[in-house]
Amino acid sequence: MMSCDAVKPELFAYHLGASDLPLRDELDAHLLGCRECLGAFLAHKRACEDGGAFEARPSDLVRARLRRQVSSRRPRRTTYVVLAAAAAAMLAGGWFALHAAPAARPASELIDATSQQPTFT
Repeated sequence: MMSCDAVKPELFAYHLGASDLPLRDELDAHLLGCRECLGAFLAHKRACEDGGAFEARPSDLVRARLRRQVSSRRPRRTTYVVLAAAAAAMLAGGWFALHAAPAARPASELIDATSQQPTFT
């Protein structure tokens, strides 16, 4: 059986379902038998679900830095232009390859009817 000191640090992961199964089983057993830890878990759960645990908002500096990082990771228009040019080149190459190929000849033209031996021309 786990001690209360070992259970309390695990309550957040337990609440999110991030605990591995053997640990989760031990936590279940402990919470069923320990009124104090069950109360701590329920208080933690209420705070998370009500948003009380997350009242602090990031500062304006942190928010501005985050916005800069996100905007720097967005693809630029030049990326789309390069992708469109590459797609056009591939389509043109495919069209050229299909239309530049020699016309298929029927099999009867490849075989000399008198010798029944294939003729490669």
